[in-house]
Amino acid sequence: SASADKDKVFSLTDNNVVSQFIKDETAQKPISVEPIEGKWVDLLAYANRLYILTQTETDGQVYRYGRSGDGFGAPAKWIASKTTSLKAARSFTIDGTVFVLMKNGKIGRFVSGSEVGWETGIVDPPITNATDIWTDTDSAYLYVLEPDTKRLIVFNKETGAFVVQYRSDSFQNMTD
Repeated sequence: SASADKDKVFSLTDNNVVSQFIKDETAQKPISVEPIEGKWVDLLAYANRLYILTQTETDGQVYRYGRSGDGFGAPAKWIASKTTSLKAARSFTIDGTVFVLMKNGKIGRFVSGSEVGWETGIVDPPITNATDIWTDTDSAYLYVLEPDTKRLIVFNKETGAFVVQYRSDSFQNMTD
């Protein structure tokens, strides 16, 4: 996973190491990120903070790290109140609101650390193996990637309504 914020790009490796790439510099730099429990699934740089989605055998969590010198300070659990299990979480995106994507295409929506009632519209055929989600502050839509079915599914970000799905045989090995 990788995420950009201003002139920096952060990448997450399989062994829970975060590296930083700075614009116009050729070398990556491992940065200090305090370890957290579970498997690190995804990361996002947003508003000069670093967010990491984790999974354990029983659930998941989004941790927030604030800047501290050249690295980041202690992690804080960002999700404080929820009803949805994040055990099957695959990806997340932030636009001020946090959207967490599950393998089956369900999306949890969190505002100020609390889950809010929100559901997506019906997609046919149903999503079975979603891998990535994206939006930003300027977009009215959420985009969900499902490589197995070679499609990109679009939802209205505010209402959760299904908008359209794009499918093509040329969508081979999509990852992001």
